[in-house]
Amino acid sequence: MTNTPDPEDENYFSPVQVREWMHQEIADIMQASGLRLKELTDFVSAYSAGEITPLELRRRQIAYIRRWREALPGPDVPGGHSR
Repeated sequence: MTNTPDPEDENYFSPVQVREWMHQEIADIMQASGLRLKELTDFVSAYSAGEITPLELRRRQIAYIRRWREALPGPDVPGGHSR
C-alpha cells in the first residue's frame, strides 16, 4: 500500500489542478470580501450621515448578519465583538 493517490481516481488533483483551484478560491474570497465591505460601509455610512433611521439600521444589520454570518466563526467576546 502506498500514500500516493491513484491519478485515475476522480478525487485526485494534480499539482497544477490544485494550484488552479487555490487561485480560484483566492479570487472568490477577494470578491466576496469586497462585496461584504461595500454593504457594511454603505449602511454604516448612511446611518452616520443621518440618512437612515435606527430602525432601518437594525434591519440592514440583521440582513447583513444573515447574509454574511461571522467573518471568523467562534465565540463572541463581551460587548458583542468577536475576537
